[in-house]
Amino acid sequence: MSKFFSVFLVCVKITAALTPTCERQLITYETVNITPQKLMDFVVKSAPNDKVIVIVDQIIPILCQSLFKIGAKIDLIEILANNIEKIEPNTFFNQNITQHITITGNRIPVIERHTFANLEIMSFNLNSNEIQVIEVEAFANLPKLDTIYLNQNKLQCFNPHSYYQVPELKFLEVTENKIKKLERKSLSFVEQDDFYIFLQNNQIGELDHDSFADFKRNALHLVLNCNFLESLPDGIFNGHTFEQIDLAHNPLKKISGSICDETCSIKFFYLSNDSFKICDRQFLQWAESRNISLALPTFSAGNKIMFGVALTMTLLCIIYFAHF
Repeated sequence: MSKFFSVFLVCVKITAALTPTCERQLITYETVNITPQKLMDFVVKSAPNDKVIVIVDQIIPILCQSLFKIGAKIDLIEILANNIEKIEPNTFFNQNITQHITITGNRIPVIERHTFANLEIMSFNLNSNEIQVIEVEAFANLPKLDTIYLNQNKLQCFNPHSYYQVPELKFLEVTENKIKKLERKSLSFVEQDDFYIFLQNNQIGELDHDSFADFKRNALHLVLNCNFLESLPDGIFNGHTFEQIDLAHNPLKKISGSICDETCSIKFFYLSNDSFKICDRQFLQWAESRNISLALPTFSAGNKIMFGVALTMTLLCIIYFAHF
């Protein structure tokens, strides 16, 4: 069995009880132009000059294409706390939503293949949906997609094959899930320099030696604070450039300069106070020789821009604070 399918099978190990069906039902929703207008219909529709559609606190077990007839272009649809258990593939195909789709506060265990495919959307917010699995090519052929939020779900596996042909993707937030390991080639789908991946507050205790294999872009922002990492494989960052690596609030027992040779560059390396206690002369020499700024993060959770206190480390471990 190939490694690709091994990862896939791990990610889809889930049992479903009863599959909900898409049923015709009255839906109360609001359209927003200058002022909100509340409507009730069997099909959610847009009118000229509408900008936003909001559906809140309904009972809609399954989202399917027949529930929507969005003819006039809108910027955003928000579907909040509607007891959704399933989103059918291609639900939003040929719906005139031009920028953002938000679906939050539901119970959707699986995001199926091609659930979000062939759309002109710029961002998806899928926070707080109890998602356990994102299938291969769940996000596919999305030429304008910039941002995906998958925070506060129940993902145990990070599957890079979930993201296919997303050339403009710059920000991926997968915080507060239950991911335990970064498998090999985890960022092989990334096509942008200056890419941000937020994985803080998971249960990541291991990085595969080849986690970043086939990642060919520059200036990665890698946020892994508040996980379970105790060590890093030798050479894990070789051949890559990082704007920042945030490993604060991990139970690190050893940090060695062997994580990054002359083929690797790191601008800011964030560690917490406890981690600095295990800094040895070799590590500090390595950081100084590679022109790496060791830093204490002051604020990092769920933000695209990271702020920190840069630290100049001498071989005597004297710390000078310089705000930036």
